Amino acid sequence: MKNFLFICLVVCFAGNAQSQNLVINYFVSDIYPQSIAYYPAKKQFIVGSMKKGQIAAVNEKGEYTVLLNDSSLVATSGLKIKGNNLYVLSGDLGYSSYSSEKSKYNIARLVKIDLLSNKITSVINLDTLFKGPHFVNDLALDDAGNIYITDSYSPVIYKVDAQGQASVLVSSDYFKSDGRNLNGIVYHKHGYLLVALSKSGQLYKIDLKDSVKISEVEIQGNFKGVNGLQFTSNNLLVMSQAQGYNKVHIINSNNSWKNAKVLRTDNYKYIHPNTAETVGNKIYIVDSNLDDLNSGSGKSDSFSVRVIDLQKRFASKKRKTKEVTVGPIQRKKN
Repeated sequence: MKNFLFICLVVCFAGNAQSQNLVINYFVSDIYPQSIAYYPAKKQFIVGSMKKGQIAAVNEKGEYTVLLNDSSLVATSGLKIKGNNLYVLSGDLGYSSYSSEKSKYNIARLVKIDLLSNKITSVINLDTLFKGPHFVNDLALDDAGNIYITDSYSPVIYKVDAQGQASVLVSSDYFKSDGRNLNGIVYHKHGYLLVALSKSGQLYKIDLKDSVKISEVEIQGNFKGVNGLQFTSNNLLVMSQAQGYNKVHIINSNNSWKNAKVLRTDNYKYIHPNTAETVGNKIYIVDSNLDDLNSGSGKSDSFSVRVIDLQKRFASKKRKTKEVTVGPIQRKKN
């Protein structure tokens, strides 16, 4: 299945500097992707679906191609790629076509998919490791092959080692909350994790040599609704903020994330920015209308990938915002 549409190049204000955003729209009904991951071997992006238990490839031409449909995926959240393996988190918030009363808030799975064959090669159940409601949200991989996973409805971070052994890395009162809380997670090469709390907007650092050592990252601003986290190649942190705030922040720290500073905020017409992927000097942010899914209203017939080019972020403040459509407008239904 492929869908084609228009690509808009938009010059827009972002904080105190002007940025260039490439907006790629995909007219595909009822998908609601939460995450995006880049697959270098095929020079394409992979997205999941909160509604259809689906994995698909997308590209900058506006093409969407289904790679795998499987009922065991239920709703797919976080995605990461290592080599030819795709690691997918699967849970159930009750929105998916595969949802059931038995699985809602009860399943937490790490699914491994071979991208050469587009087949599932392993499924690890995490919901038996901690008693409580579950929705595994995001994941991070370290250099040794360990995988770290946040659970939005339980105050825990799971670890799955390179041999596939699953455990609770940390359970902390810092992460306790009524409703959804733990969200984005990233691994830093100096041996620690950063995790985001959606409800409070706080950012925490976890020392992997001693996971009891948890400290809040001091940062000025209101980041309630914080969603995905992703490092750029030079260790700037990309933080998306949804739930009505609908911004993407680029953040820096000069002291190993004891505190941090917002370098730039991009707020161009986001609907519900989710996770980001970085490729070279570009940041790709999947933007789907999850608020409609959360409220149970409407049926989304599209989603977007926003592209921020870091090399083009500085421009004259006096230059007016304008919109340019590149190429012919195309739209092809299934």
